[in-house]
Amino acid sequence: MDLAQTLREAGVVGAGGAGFPAHVKAASKADVVIANGAECEPLLQKDQAVLRHFTDEVLDELDLLRKACGAARGVLAVKAKHKELIAHLEGPVRKRGLELFKLGDFYPS
Repeated sequence: MDLAQTLREAGVVGAGGAGFPAHVKAASKADVVIANGAECEPLLQKDQAVLRHFTDEVLDELDLLRKACGAARGVLAVKAKHKELIAHLEGPVRKRGLELFKLGDFYPS
């Protein structure tokens, strides 16, 4: 299966506002692929909810994208203050050979 082609045909784009085509990222080569679970908007908790309730799906897709890009490392980044979520993620992340990176509690600007 060619992940980039599948994403292109499905019309998948990023949710960050710019609508960047996901197939471009999947067709790229990288040393590290990072999944951003930072949840920077102070009142939102959607990243936490998705990571808690769809853990396997998110980590499977991170690993799939890591392989598609030829990356040696796949990293899931979440804020360190979410201790319960981190405890929930540590085992599944390690089981897949991925990494969990704990971010500081700041709003990027």
